[in-house]
Parts: sequence; structure tokens; C-alpha cells
Amino acid sequence: MFRHFLSAFAFIAAVLLPARAREFDPRHDGLAFSNETLDTYTITKPGEMAVGKKDHPPEFRQRCFCVVRCAIQFYNFARFEPTAPRLSEEEYRLRLRKLFRISAWRTPWLEKERIVFPGYADLWSFSAAHRGLVQAEIGGWIATYLRVGNWRMAFFSTRLFQGPIARSIERDLPRGPQGVYLAKFPSMNHGVLVYHSERLPGGGIRFRVYDPNYAGQSAWLEYHPDTNLFTFQQRFYWAGGPLRAFRIYRSPFQ
Repeated sequence: MFRHFLSAFAFIAAVLLPARAREFDPRHDGLAFSNETLDTYTITKPGEMAVGKKDHPPEFRQRCFCVVRCAIQFYNFARFEPTAPRLSEEEYRLRLRKLFRISAWRTPWLEKERIVFPGYADLWSFSAAHRGLVQAEIGGWIATYLRVGNWRMAFFSTRLFQGPIARSIERDLPRGPQGVYLAKFPSMNHGVLVYHSERLPGGGIRFRVYDPNYAGQSAWLEYHPDTNLFTFQQRFYWAGGPLRAFRIYRSPFQ
């Protein structure tokens, strides 16, 4: 009798409780190309960087937020069927447009509900084969600045909110990767995708992130409770050091 009760409870839990999502992989769930920057960057000494202008700005640039949103939408609302016949470029365009109209903060869809992209194994292989199409449909950088959820970033934020933000990211990761905005005026203004966390001695949290500026690679972002700030790994556009983080694509106002 007790065994039947446990079986019934396990069935109900499986139906009602959300299952832990598989972990995001930048080499499969990310784009096969990088977001480009408008400027050039040179680390002059530890913690300091010189910034200059490029003679010929790349066409696909300033789209870090668009890449983060795209990765979330594919992860939560699309699926791939590698053995199915491939479609025309125009049909893939229609499916991309349908996918990109879905709000990134919506609850992930069941497999049978997802938009299908046949002929490819993952977003990496699809975007490698249809780079121009994805770049044309992913959206422009201007929309990022017009999005209501991003207006709050122009206002001052104290360190007091950084601890709750770090813990909320950690709490929500079982549902899937989380969009995060990294900021330190005027040297940092960037969006990344957090997909893994681990606790550090002393109560800190180390996150693994997909950086749109580094295709297929992982970087680390850490929260330090002693300073109530985050630290981001050194990048070609960032000399390393403390900064603030904010949640993005969590709701229409975030």
C-alpha cells in the first residue's frame, strides 16, 4: 500500500513540478558567430584599458542583448530535428520570425509545442549554415535601448541589490539560462547569459556565462558578499574587476 502511495506521489510530482532543464552549452546552444564591438580595446596595465574607434565598423555589432534573447528563445521554445529534410531559406526565415516574436520571459514550452528547425542538430550548426539569415532577423541594437525593461539601467543602483540579484539568478537557473546585464559606467555595458552556478567558500557564487562576444566559449562571473559586487573575467573589451549586474528578459520590466 505504501509503495503504491509513493508511486502515485512520484507521478503527481513529475506532472506538477517543473523538471530541471538540461544545462546550456555555448558550443551547441549558442550562435556560431560572435557579436562584434564598435570600438577597439587595448589593456594598458592591470585593470586599465585604452579604447579607440575602428576604421571599418563591422556590420553585426552591438547586438549582445539580441544574442542573449535569441539564445533564450531557441533554448526555451525551439527544437531541432537533424534527420528531417532541410527547408528553404524563406521557410527558415518565417520560423525565425515566429520564434523571435515570443517573449523571452515566458515559461518554456513542452517539446511537442516547440517551433521545429529540421535538418540541423542545434543552434550552433543552424546559425553556421544560415549566418546571414540569423543576423538579418535577430533584431537591431536600437530596439535594445528602446525596450522598457532596460530603461532602469540608466538610473543609479546601490550595492544593496547585488546580493539579492545574485541569489535570484542562482535560484532560477534550474528553469534554464538567465539573461544578465553587466554595467560599470562608462567602461562596461554588456549582456551575457548565465547558465551554471557553484558556491564559493565564504558565501560567494561563481557563475558560468555565455558571452556573445566569444562564440562557443564560456567565461566566469562571480558574486562576492564581502563587497556586494560582481567580478567579471578579463575579456578583450574588459580589463577585469568589479561591476554591477542586473536581471534582463525576466519580465516586460526587466
